[in-house]
Amino acid sequence: MEWRWRYELVSYIGMAISLSKQTLGYHLAHRQVEIGVSYIFSVHCDSNLTLLDYFVVQPGLNLIGCCNELNAGYAADGYARSRGVGACVVTFGVGGLSIVNTIAGAYSEDLPVICIVGGRHSNDYYGARKILHHTIGLPDFNQELACFRAVTCHQFHNHNINIFEFQAVIYNLEDADHQIDTAISTCLKESKPVYISISCSLIAIPHPTFTQKSIPVFLSPNHALGERPNTRRPSPFYRHLLGCRQQCILRRDSRTADASLFVGPVFDDFNSIGDTLLFRKNKAIIVEPERVLIPNGPIFRCVLMKDFLEALSKKLEHNTTAYENHKRIYVPEPEALPKSDPKEGLKVNVLRKHIQKMLLGDMVLTAETGDSWFLCQKLRLPQGCR
Repeated sequence: MEWRWRYELVSYIGMAISLSKQTLGYHLAHRQVEIGVSYIFSVHCDSNLTLLDYFVVQPGLNLIGCCNELNAGYAADGYARSRGVGACVVTFGVGGLSIVNTIAGAYSEDLPVICIVGGRHSNDYYGARKILHHTIGLPDFNQELACFRAVTCHQFHNHNINIFEFQAVIYNLEDADHQIDTAISTCLKESKPVYISISCSLIAIPHPTFTQKSIPVFLSPNHALGERPNTRRPSPFYRHLLGCRQQCILRRDSRTADASLFVGPVFDDFNSIGDTLLFRKNKAIIVEPERVLIPNGPIFRCVLMKDFLEALSKKLEHNTTAYENHKRIYVPEPEALPKSDPKEGLKVNVLRKHIQKMLLGDMVLTAETGDSWFLCQKLRLPQGCR
């Protein structure tokens, strides 16, 4: 009852001050709506309750409570894949350390995810050598920042110590609006996650820098805040690795083709078929997010992948030779499966048959790397299913 009373009291205070639109809480909530975030995923705790109150009352923004940080992070990951940008809110210390694995995944997949952390009291940033809850039991609060430094893209110039930091850590209101807007615009421009930590004691304090009008933030000559530039990949973009039989065909074709075109390649052990994908580099055109590499020729920089592919599509002629060759030698899996004894163990091919029957046109199928990934390669997606 005591905890419930405290939570209701904090919520009531948050609702009362939410009418002020010159607060950090309103500014951050309003920015989420401006960039197209309609659902934000959270794990509530004492240091982010007031901030969550602003998200609750913000028109156009729906707060989704999650059971743990992994749920919130992966929900924001999936939302970013579907809608272009996602956001999640957790507490400092235990919350930030729990969600960092999902942010690392979003970083590897070039997903713009805004990770918002309800930070400690602003007084704790100024030489207070005391141990706080949610921490690892030391008066040093940099463990969380060190973890996020490697998996976020935003660099902020800290004028107090004249260096560039990789996260937006807000413990005063003087440049809070600048930090927030720069972090969000960098997230959209780079299509990578960003980290925003906000001191819990500053969320409801009015400040003249938080204007009610929308402030345009420069991204590129053709984009402003609220319009996410798709610089990383054509949308939608999905990584796909061919099955075992198709892998042999891919290896053969890559060696015998007159030329190869690789779009956004990451030549890791999986995408290179166990490091066996040998291709002639002197005949391979590689298209990266912001440049095009021509074999034995120049490197064209500041060329967006989307622009390159759109221009290339207008020059190409329809050619089905490779597809016809593939159909000629491809042996499909048998449709019918032999009846199995109800008492014997469940087999993978039987499981795949049942999963196949479950798929509908409005579904999204996600497979984890490993056995399930190889299993799903053989599924036939109905029209509209992704």
